[in-house]
Amino acid sequence: MLRFDEKYYLVDPGLRQAAGMDNASAIDRTLEDIVHLELRRRGYTVTVGKVGDKEVDFVATRAGRTHYFQVTYLCAEGPTREREFGAFGAIHDNYPKTVLSLDEFPYSRNGIQGQNIIDWLLGGVTLPRQAMPANPARTAADAAGTFPGGFVGTGDCGAAGRG
Repeated sequence: MLRFDEKYYLVDPGLRQAAGMDNASAIDRTLEDIVHLELRRRGYTVTVGKVGDKEVDFVATRAGRTHYFQVTYLCAEGPTREREFGAFGAIHDNYPKTVLSLDEFPYSRNGIQGQNIIDWLLGGVTLPRQAMPANPARTAADAAGTFPGGFVGTGDCGAAGRG
């Protein structure tokens, strides 16, 4: 487990299930774990943000650029939408702000982008990739579909049924 600002994130979402806990009953936490891991995998420094009594799930920084993220299961209901979008209300900079959810047609407002979490995982964040210098060793490994520890990617994981 990794700990950030009084929050813990599992380094493998399967650990919760292996410990006898149900991922489905803790879907918001499971989604936060997945987003946290993905941001770190993409090379971001990840922290939790606090603005007054509100919390921003993730403040992701890379190459001097910041992107704020809120993560929730569904954002269709009024109170959930207000909580997730409201967390950005006191942040008055121009860095991107995104609410990730499993909503098929995400809601956006006041320049805050709503995005389907599966689409985000498959397509990445909107910050330009050229902002980071290329790592030739990593690029070669990515092209070969290999990962640290000898894991070999097979591609197309989880994309079935998405249109």
